Amino acid sequence: MLKRIRIAGLGPHLDFRAEFDPRGENNVTGPSESGKSFLVEAVVFALYGRSVGGRFRPEAVHDQGKRALVELTLDSGLTVRRTITRSRSTTRSLGPAQDDSSYSSEASFATALGKLGEDPDAVVTVLAPMHWTTLVGGNARKFRDLLARVLPSVGTEDILRSAIEEAGFTVDDADLTLTDSQASSKRRDARKRRDEASGRLQLARERLDALLDASQAAAGEDEVPEELVERVRAWEAYEEVTRGSREAAALVAAAADWDRRREALGEEPERSKVDAKAVPKAQAATQAAMQTVQQLAGQQQMYTMQRQMFGTGSDVCPTCQRPGWTTGEAMATQLDEQLAALGEQLAAANAAWQAAQATLNDAMQAATAAEGQATQHAQWKRSVAALGERPEPPEGVDLPEPPASERPSTEDMERVKGLVARAAALESLKQRQEEELAAARQEVQTETERLEGSEHDAAKWDAVLDAVRKAPSIVAAQQARALGSMGPVTLEFGENPAVTVLIDGRPWWLASRGRQVVADAFLRNALRRAVEMPHLPLFIDNVQDVGGQPLPDVPGPTIWLTTNDSAGLTVRRKTSKHDTTGVL
Repeated sequence: MLKRIRIAGLGPHLDFRAEFDPRGENNVTGPSESGKSFLVEAVVFALYGRSVGGRFRPEAVHDQGKRALVELTLDSGLTVRRTITRSRSTTRSLGPAQDDSSYSSEASFATALGKLGEDPDAVVTVLAPMHWTTLVGGNARKFRDLLARVLPSVGTEDILRSAIEEAGFTVDDADLTLTDSQASSKRRDARKRRDEASGRLQLARERLDALLDASQAAAGEDEVPEELVERVRAWEAYEEVTRGSREAAALVAAAADWDRRREALGEEPERSKVDAKAVPKAQAATQAAMQTVQQLAGQQQMYTMQRQMFGTGSDVCPTCQRPGWTTGEAMATQLDEQLAALGEQLAAANAAWQAAQATLNDAMQAATAAEGQATQHAQWKRSVAALGERPEPPEGVDLPEPPASERPSTEDMERVKGLVARAAALESLKQRQEEELAAARQEVQTETERLEGSEHDAAKWDAVLDAVRKAPSIVAAQQARALGSMGPVTLEFGENPAVTVLIDGRPWWLASRGRQVVADAFLRNALRRAVEMPHLPLFIDNVQDVGGQPLPDVPGPTIWLTTNDSAGLTVRRKTSKHDTTGVL
C-alpha cells in the first residue's frame, strides 16, 4: 500500500524521502533519535491529522521552518498530502499526483479515504507498534469496543436473553436493546419504587400498632375527683352563657376608653397662614441695605483720606508748602461739602438697614411659629388616626352571677377537659375499633404484596443490568476467536477489566521487551486480518530487542525499524529483484 513517503519540516526530518515495497518487507535502520519511530507518527498525521497518542501538536514543526508537509504515495497511484503550520492551520488533499482534491473538513477527507477513513482507531492500532497498550489501561473497554467493531458480529440479544433467564426472570424483547445507561436508569427507578413500598409498609404497620395501643394509653390515666369535675363543668357552663355578655361588656369598656383618649387629644390645633416668600424677601432687602451702607462707608473713607491731605491750612500746597494755593482751598471746601452729604446718606442707609434687619427677624419668628404649629397639627392628626374607629357596643348589657364555687385553676380545667376528651375518644374507638383494625390489617397486607412485587422488579433489573454489562465482554470473547492464532498472546474477557492481554499466560507488562515486540507483531497481524486490510503496512519497532525469538510469518507489507550505528537512516526493500540500499 505505502510506496513512497516524503516528510518536509516535521519532527526530526527537515527533508526526508524514501520508497518502500508496498507488498513485501522493508527494513529501516539507523541510530537512536534519527527519526525511525517518527515515520509512524508521520503516516498517522497524513491520514488523520493526529498523532498516534491523540491530538497532533504543532510544536512538531521543525525549528527551521514554519510549515510542515507529509506526502504519502500509495501503490494505487493516489497521493495523500497534509500540511500544518505553527499556528495550527492545516490543509489536506487526496488524488493523483497532478490532479489532487482539497478537503475543508476531516469528515469529508475521511469519506474520500474510503475504508481507510471508516475506523481510524483500528487502522492506527494496526500501524503503530504497542499502541494497543494504551487501550487496555484502566478497565480496557476501549480495546474491547474496538474488537467489537472490527470482528464479525455475534448475537448479543441471545446472550442477554440467556443471562436474564438464568437469573430466573422473564425476558421482554425491549430489555434486549437497552444500553448500560438505560438499564442503570431502570434499575434506579425500580429500587426507588421498592424503597417507597418499604416506607409505605412501615407506615401501615405503625398505624396498626397505634390503633392497638390507643385503648391501653387511655386506661392508664389518673382518676380525677368528681367534685372537681362538677366545678369545672359549672364554670364552663357559666362561661358559655356569659360569653356574649362579656364580649358586649368588653365593647362598652373599649368605647369608654376610646372616648377618654379622644377627649384627651382635644380640639384640632390652629395653624397660622404665613407667606412663604416673606423670609426670602426680607433677607434680600436686608442684604441690599447692608450693601448700600458698605458702599457709602467706602466712599466716606475715601473722601476723608483725600481731605486729610490738605490739613488745617487748605491754602498751602501739600507738595511745595507755599501759601496762597487757592485751588487747594477750593478742593478742601468741596470735599467738606461732599463728606457732609455722605454723612447724611450713611445715617439714612444705616437706619434703612436696621429696619430691614428688624423686618427679617419678625419674618423668621413668624415662620418658626408657623412650623411649630404645623408639627403640632400633624402630630394631633396622627394621634386621632391611631385611635381608629370608635367601638359600637350594644345597649343594655347584663352579666349573670358566677357560680358560688371557687373557680378551678387553669391547670385543673385543662386536665379535666383532656380526660373528658380522651374518654370520649376511647368510647368512639371501642365502637369502630374492629372496623379500623380490619382496614389497617388489609393495608399492611396490600403494602406487603406491593413490596414483594417491587423487590422482584428491582432484582430483575439488577439481573438485566448485570447482563448488559457482562454481555459486551462475552460477545468480544466469542468474536476474538476470529482473530485466529496470535502466538504467545491470549485475551481474557471480563467486566473489569473488560479485556486482559496475556503474553505466555502472564500480564503483558511482565514480559521482557523482546517478548513484547514479538507478541505485538502477532497481535497486530491478527488485527490486520480482522479489519480486512492486508495492504496496511505493519511497523515493527525495536527489532534488535527480539534476541532470536521467532517473529510471526507476516504475509502483508511490513516495515521493520532497527537501531544500529549507521550514519543515517537506511531503507532496504527485501523483496525487490535486487536489494536496493540508500542512505537518506
